[in-house]
Amino acid sequence: MTTAQVAAYAQRHQETVLLALRRGLLVGVQAAANCSWRVHRKEVDKWIAAGCPSKPSGKHKPHKIRAA
Repeated sequence: MTTAQVAAYAQRHQETVLLALRRGLLVGVQAAANCSWRVHRKEVDKWIAAGCPSKPSGKHKPHKIRAA
């Protein structure tokens, strides 16, 4: 899913989705730096179940960007 699709699915603003991805609160991948994000629906469902956090709570580890 793209960030726009995630935002529509989760009923959140696209910037909230991007913040969550950058902060490692939502798991996604980028082919390279500054490329668009891709997110699996199961990861979006986990994020929604957690309350769609966009600010770290201290429980989450930073997400490492992996090349696809």
